[in-house]
Amino acid sequence: MIRRRAALLAAGLTIATGFAWAALVGCVDTLHSTDFTPCSDCVDASTGEAEAAAPIELCAPSPAEAKKRAARACARLGACAGPLGTNAYGSCYYNALQIFDCDVRPGRRPRGEAKRFWACLQAASGIEPLSCGRVTDCFPKVQCSPVPPRDRNTAVCDEAKGLRILCPPGSGAAPTMLEHCPGVGRACPAALGECAVSTKSVACATSGCEGTASHVCDGADDRGVDCAYFGAGTCGAGSCVLEDAGACAAPVVDDGGPADAIRCSAGIAMTCPVGQRDAIDCGAFGFTCEPQPATAGASDVSLACKGQDAGACTDRCSGTVLTSCFRNLAFVVDCNEHGLSCKSVTVTTGDVPTCSR
Repeated sequence: MIRRRAALLAAGLTIATGFAWAALVGCVDTLHSTDFTPCSDCVDASTGEAEAAAPIELCAPSPAEAKKRAARACARLGACAGPLGTNAYGSCYYNALQIFDCDVRPGRRPRGEAKRFWACLQAASGIEPLSCGRVTDCFPKVQCSPVPPRDRNTAVCDEAKGLRILCPPGSGAAPTMLEHCPGVGRACPAALGECAVSTKSVACATSGCEGTASHVCDGADDRGVDCAYFGAGTCGAGSCVLEDAGACAAPVVDDGGPADAIRCSAGIAMTCPVGQRDAIDCGAFGFTCEPQPATAGASDVSLACKGQDAGACTDRCSGTVLTSCFRNLAFVVDCNEHGLSCKSVTVTTGDVPTCSR
């Protein structure tokens, strides 16, 4: 971790050292009024007494440990909640590593429901042997509608709880798959039926702030998030306002270019959209860093992280080894290391390879 902080500093970034974020997950939650119960079965079977809640430190002590936690959490999330949307291993690992390695995306730590979800998943995925009940307890309790979609492969949203669910034939049954949209900084509008930054459309129309949401258009894709779940919890000048990220001198920087352009140094992408240094370590995922020009409205520093497997990456199982493609990069995990096998399961987009029980 010292080496990586030095690399960020050498790139011209001031990184705060106090990323000691912790969260409590367990049988008692006095901070929220939702029916989220990550430890509904926290009872010692031998005594009948409730177990004490343990503090969960999201920031791993080393990059290697962060990658281990991300791999375990995502392998087991896919196995227990299904590879629906952002649960697919590659997408999940991309999000998880930013949570568990606090040097990968400093200044944009999770908050609110996103923080609670990842803290719960970190605790639940570490239980041996695997308890899928504990993993799915990280989602608010939800039931399918009495009149579910005719097509069993159609996902719907529980907008109030921020969940995307896949329902089986039959009335009022439990979902077969769950996706936690706030965990990735999104809502689940009922009209859209999937996790999205906008409540009106999945496609990105204009970059910029909309309340707390930051829309970042990458073609028709919206790379943005609802900033209520990250950093300082607000959106300013088109980007999420960060916490403890360090100031930068805008609009002039070393090479004389505009402050909102994205630059690269030693695999680290950086920009200065709102007078704060925003950076992401592209190399931590296996991406290369490619400088990006300034854009109108908003820009996300992760746009500079580029995969090199375009057209060559295929989601697949090879024995117990899962390859999951995300943004033109292959993310690989041996499911057997997490007590799982590898197989394809049917979701809304067809068959998706995943770690499986």
